[in-house]
Order: sequence, then C-alpha cells, then structure tokens
Amino acid sequence: FGTRAVVPPPPLYLGKLSMRINRLLAYHLLFFAAYIALSFAYHFLLIESSDGCLSSNKTFSSVMLPDAQMYTMFQDNPLVLIGMDVKNYLGPSLLAYAMRGISCGDVLINAFFLLLAGIWLVKLTRLLGITSVVPLAVLYLNPETIYYSEGFIKEIPTAAFFIGFTYCLLNRKYIYILPLCLVASVFRVQVGLMMALITLLQVVPARVRVRALCFLGFVLLAVLPTIYSSVTFGGLDVTSQYYLDAPGTGFGYLIQQGMEHAPFFGIVGLPLRVVINFL
Repeated sequence: FGTRAVVPPPPLYLGKLSMRINRLLAYHLLFFAAYIALSFAYHFLLIESSDGCLSSNKTFSSVMLPDAQMYTMFQDNPLVLIGMDVKNYLGPSLLAYAMRGISCGDVLINAFFLLLAGIWLVKLTRLLGITSVVPLAVLYLNPETIYYSEGFIKEIPTAAFFIGFTYCLLNRKYIYILPLCLVASVFRVQVGLMMALITLLQVVPARVRVRALCFLGFVLLAVLPTIYSSVTFGGLDVTSQYYLDAPGTGFGYLIQQGMEHAPFFGIVGLPLRVVINFL
C-alpha cells in the first residue's frame, strides 16, 4: 500500500525521433513565415506599385506572370472560356472567382496551396528517410516560388498536387491518387494525365511494363498533332505569345508548328522544347 508503479522511461530512439520531428516542424513554420513575409513584401512593393504590364520594348518580363492577368479577366464568369480555345484556364479562373473581392486573395490562396505542398513534402521526405530541411527551404524560399505566388495561376496548385501524388504513390495509397489526378487536371490537364499514366504503369505487372510504356509513347506521338491543335490543349497562351513576339530566332514557333502539323515530329520536337525551356 502507498506505493506507485514505476513507469519505465521511453526508449532512447523515441526521444530522438520526437526531437527530430519537433525540429522539422519548427523549420517548417519558420520557412513558411519567411515565405509569407517575402510574398506580401513582393506584392505591396512591386505589384501594387505597378500595373504589371510588359515593358514596351520587351527587354524584361513583367513583375507577375502574364497569364494571371488573362485568368483574372474572367473571374466573374470562369465558364465563359469554354469553347474559346484557351489553354488550362478552368482552375485559375475558378480560384479567381472564389477569391473575388478579397484583398490579396491570390497571395492567400497560393499560400494555402504551398502550405499543403509543404505538408506533403514533409511526409514524403520522412517516408524516404530524409532528415535535411533543405527541401523545405527550396520549396518556400525559392525566388520563383515568390514570383508564382502573384496572381491566380496554376503552377503552385499543380506542384502541390504532384507532391501529394508522389507521396501517395510511393506509400501505395492508391485510393487518394484518382482524386489528385482529377483535381490536377482542372489546373493543368497534361500533368493530370501524366499522373494517371504513371499510376497505370505502377500497377501493371513488371513483365509488360516496358512494352506498355513503348506502346503508350508511340500512341502519344502519333496523335500529338491533334492534341496540340485541339481546343483543350492548344490555343491562347499569353506567356507563349510573349515569347513568340519577343526578339529572337523564332525557333520555338517552328517547333510548335511542327508538332501541330507533322505526325511523329514530337520524337524530335519535345526534347527540343525541353532544351529551349532550360535555355
């Protein structure tokens, strides 16, 4: 009587794991707070003090992605663009519609999606056994992240859904993959289709995976001209038009025309497009 049961201390590895999680959470909050401060500073110092238009001689780009201006124009009726040959408009226009009338609504909604991306990235790095905080720093403090946080555009939401898709795929949580593919397709249909294709290849038996991949690649290249000239994938793209009008050789325009009109040109055209985008 009067004695208390002695509770053994938790194993040492549990204590280290708890400290590691708390450290990661602290860095996550710190990087996200820094991202919020930088995004709002960029917004008020550059966006609010500028009309965001391209320079007259096009020697430099605008302070925000040109596509954002187009999507915002249709925020009162995002479905008006159906059949108007505008590429990947639905997701950004719906965001603009949902956040209309809210001050800094674009920064706030992009911050939400980036926080979602950060949470999925933490889960993904823990799944892969990565303890470094560098991936979080690159996600939140990358200057391009700040740039793409201005305006209702598709880049940050698409990145968030793709990170979540990668985590679910590696963790074999297939029940969540279909919704992620569908939602990603609303913002960038090409990414949604690619995610669905990767999932199909993952569940296909290994003995037929290579043949299935070759067959799907052949079919894609065969119908590429139709895809690029269709209403869903082709059409008006303000950023692409800016590069076409800017001083240059027009090489990108020739590649675009080749993929729209020459069957199987994608075998050469797609790698060239990737190289040009990096240059």
